[in-house]
Amino acid sequence: MAKFKVIHIDIYRRDITVFIGSHDEFKTWIATCEVPTSWEQLVEAVVESEDNAEASYWYNNNNGNGIIELKKHPETIEEISTAVHECLHCTMRVLSYIGIPCVDYAANEAYTYLLEYILKNVLDYKNYELVKL
Repeated sequence: MAKFKVIHIDIYRRDITVFIGSHDEFKTWIATCEVPTSWEQLVEAVVESEDNAEASYWYNNNNGNGIIELKKHPETIEEISTAVHECLHCTMRVLSYIGIPCVDYAANEAYTYLLEYILKNVLDYKNYELVKL
């Protein structure tokens, strides 16, 4: 059964949603759940997508928030590596949205700490909510 949770990144005032389930479940969930009006473009892109990737990172251009989509909770080395990949996309998007440049070596600590925080929350299977389809 599909699940989701919201990771609040208080220090940067951003939220990342993590969805675990099939892409079809994700499309149904995002089309039927209550989302902010700022997500309208994002919802449209997801619903129209034929994405069959193992994982994806979806975001809008309005507020630096986004959604990590995973087919299942990461357990194997390959699944954890894929989750790290998506968490890095998320980290780069959040920090670049608020003006912390990725290419600046001095910004490495902000990127690594945020990546660590997001990944810990993705891998912590507590606090996910069941999706009601």
